[in-house]
Amino acid sequence: MSIIVYTSKRCPYREHGKRLLTEKNPDYKVIDVANSDEERNALVEKSNGLRTVPQIFIDGKHIGGFDSLSKLNKDGKLDLMISKYLIKSPLHKEIIFGHSLRY
Repeated sequence: MSIIVYTSKRCPYREHGKRLLTEKNPDYKVIDVANSDEERNALVEKSNGLRTVPQIFIDGKHIGGFDSLSKLNKDGKLDLMISKYLIKSPLHKEIIFGHSLRY
């Protein structure tokens, strides 16, 4: 499985969620739903009708948005959930519609 973050460039919370995950340094996939009805529909289906972003999934389990991710972190549960996805490289890999970017 994996860590997937559905987001949109118009979402102010997307940076907060990405920043938190980047600090932890797991490998995760970002899917921008702003210009893709197919990806938006997949998000709605996976999240039981939710249309807001970000929506975060870890190992296929719907975590929720940034507030839920932040709570998992504060409760000390996030590290355990993402431990198998930690990468040794300080570079974060972001994948959007099949294009890999490293920065």
